[in-house]
Amino acid sequence: KTNAATATRIGMEIQKVPMAISVLSREFLDDTNARSLMDLLRYTASASGDTRYAMRRPGNEATAQGAFTMRGFAMNTIMRNGLFRYISYNMDSVDRIEVVKGPAAVFFGQGFPGGVVNYISKQPAFAKIPDTFKYSLNDENGDKFVADINVVLSKKAAFRMVGGWE
Repeated sequence: KTNAATATRIGMEIQKVPMAISVLSREFLDDTNARSLMDLLRYTASASGDTRYAMRRPGNEATAQGAFTMRGFAMNTIMRNGLFRYISYNMDSVDRIEVVKGPAAVFFGQGFPGGVVNYISKQPAFAKIPDTFKYSLNDENGDKFVADINVVLSKKAAFRMVGGWE
């Protein structure tokens, strides 16, 4: 991926933005079988996760359990499509993940100097893409079913549904 919208809030080429940005594509997420934020931090330079990480309800900045850091600093800024959220996301509905390393308070206001993680959702496509149905088993005797369906309704309307059961 060559463009990212998280650092500047507009789509720009990564090489023209004076910040450290990593984009983890859908293909990368599928190849590594990433299921959570901790799995993503394994493949992000200068980041570390914690296997004790979990979310309590309600999800906000005070309810995280465990710790994850980037560049040695705590990281508390997690977004979905550019909006602040602090919940654990399902990776099946994510198209790509943009990671901005370093102090991003200039662009986002309050935030720790570790960085920002932005989950970008899958969007409807106006082209014919194949519907996918996946079934998988995990190492804890659990199974998972995911359906990704894209329907073009007209030249100006399209619909995409991603659902999963685990």
